[in-house]
Amino acid sequence: MPGIALTARHHARRRTHDLRARPIGEPPVPINKELLEILVCPVSHAPLVQDDDTLVSTDKETRRRYRIEDGIPNMLVEESEELDEAIWTAIMKKHGKA
Repeated sequence: MPGIALTARHHARRRTHDLRARPIGEPPVPINKELLEILVCPVSHAPLVQDDDTLVSTDKETRRRYRIEDGIPNMLVEESEELDEAIWTAIMKKHGKA
């Protein structure tokens, strides 16, 4: 079944990616400004801010964080995480959104 093989390859790639951390001291790759302006949280449709290797929704109710993998935002809701309110607030303050 092609779908099963694709899923297995996808998960194997993700595990490999998770092991390849960005070298210490190397800054995260910034998302293109124009792309960041049009991307929104798929749950709340709120704007996003880039925080290191993640994009974080500015919506206080959902507080979703999406990984950036190999310079590409992973906007799949099922692979995102909901942040604790204190962590989300700290990220928003860091980016002048609080």
